[in-house]
Amino acid sequence: MARTGWSVLETCLGMTTPSAPQRWLRNIFLTAQPPLLFQEGKSLPLLLSGEAPTRNGVKSKTSMLSTKSSEKGANSRPHAHAWMRSARQFGEVILALVIISLAVASVFGLTLRAQEPRSVWDGVYTKDQAKRGGAFYLQECSNCHGQELQGADMTPALTGLAFTANWDGLTLGDLFERIRITMPADRPGSLARQEIADILAYLLIVNKFPDGETELPREVQALKQILFQANKQ
Repeated sequence: MARTGWSVLETCLGMTTPSAPQRWLRNIFLTAQPPLLFQEGKSLPLLLSGEAPTRNGVKSKTSMLSTKSSEKGANSRPHAHAWMRSARQFGEVILALVIISLAVASVFGLTLRAQEPRSVWDGVYTKDQAKRGGAFYLQECSNCHGQELQGADMTPALTGLAFTANWDGLTLGDLFERIRITMPADRPGSLARQEIADILAYLLIVNKFPDGETELPREVQALKQILFQANKQ
């Protein structure tokens, strides 16, 4: 059974729902004149494999590598043209596969880069967010941890080497969850998620981590992608 070049490519790449670039490529295959056909069980176009397509199917096989002297003349030129046309179509298939491979590799590379974990040294909060967080901190946390985050006898400091070393290697998601579940000590779980995110931003600016242009998110899964590193790598 002869199949179009696009159907073969579509089967190989698993294109059940083609994207816009894939639809564009499909139109090139389907509008090619003559159509690019593949024989089941073969990897080359029919004309290259020595089978000439007709309206009623496929003619009997002929050898394109050897020609008898009696067949030279009027029939030699059509065979040469058919071979050149098939070679050009086959080259277009290879070029299309190369383009698709490069596009997939590019998208895959961008996806990997997008998934690379960030750290607190990458500017993950804004100054405005830290300012809001400072107000929340003074209202909700300063009674126990001190107005300068210095801590007290029974309360740990939220700044300095002891604090950063304690959280080094964990994520902002871990710190977020600690605050959400256990703070404030007299009303644990009462802080809103946005308030906690803002307080985290305030802790970062006090500990001299750089600010950026995007606010710290309040979603735990997003915060778990941000590594808390005591020292810049």
